[in-house]
Amino acid sequence: MANRQIDKLTNWQILMDITKEQVEDFIEEVLPLTEREVISYELSPAEGLPITDSKVGGVPYIPKGGTLPRTSDGHPLFMIAQINCEQLPQNSFYPKKGLLQFWIRIPDKKFIDEYNQGFCNHNERNDPFSDNNRRVLYYPTLTEATPFEEFQAEYHFYDECMPLKESKEFAMHFTKEREEVSYALSFFHPILVQKWNEKFGTNYAHYLYDSPAQIPDEIDEIFNDWLPDGQGNKLGGYGEEAEYGNYYPDDYRSFPLLQIDCDDDLGIDWIDGVGLFLIKEEELAEADFTEVYYNFQF
Repeated sequence: MANRQIDKLTNWQILMDITKEQVEDFIEEVLPLTEREVISYELSPAEGLPITDSKVGGVPYIPKGGTLPRTSDGHPLFMIAQINCEQLPQNSFYPKKGLLQFWIRIPDKKFIDEYNQGFCNHNERNDPFSDNNRRVLYYPTLTEATPFEEFQAEYHFYDECMPLKESKEFAMHFTKEREEVSYALSFFHPILVQKWNEKFGTNYAHYLYDSPAQIPDEIDEIFNDWLPDGQGNKLGGYGEEAEYGNYYPDDYRSFPLLQIDCDDDLGIDWIDGVGLFLIKEEELAEADFTEVYYNFQF
């Protein structure tokens, strides 16, 4: 413990001697090395999109004989988006075929009342890995769909808690680009951290996450000013936020499987920030969507 405190003090002294110009030069040199693929997308209002099209909102694809995903107490989940992989630009990270769906819990009025009065388990209700709060379903092949009329009567939600109106649907228009690491995800980026430690001899990730209060404000502000904020609608690239509360790089989900940003003009409004689904890259490569992290605020 004593040795660790000495190490922290030594690192702090080194950090205090680093100049603004040194940090800016470092970022300018290293940031291009963090570039990776991103598929950005724009949304446009639509009506009656084909059942297997990529979309935000709208009528979900459910295979013939299938059922709506539900919470443990029987409430249906809401399909916030689905991605038809064959409609994507050529890329190295998404499945080549099939359909990927993103379902989320929409609280009802009874839940809101219980939540506000403290009568519910906040940890369970806000668990970003719980199937009660989110579900990511992958259909490698598409078969005949269940007609919407067969589940339309029960596919209704409490409007005040919807990120978008139940009746709205949006077509997705994809563009492949490249982008540099965002501020939120810079702390564990292997290239950035390695280059920082080599140049300055201090543990960048350790200080920002193990002892975030001890990083000099001047350095943190430079990174915040220079690095992209990660905002926008996207698949891949770097997200606006990271897996909150997990500070262990070996078990860290940081790859944006899907990010949906707020859009006042389209009426898309998350309570805080963005709707963001994060996954480990090795899980994505194996098409394993069981442990996707759903970043949301309620």
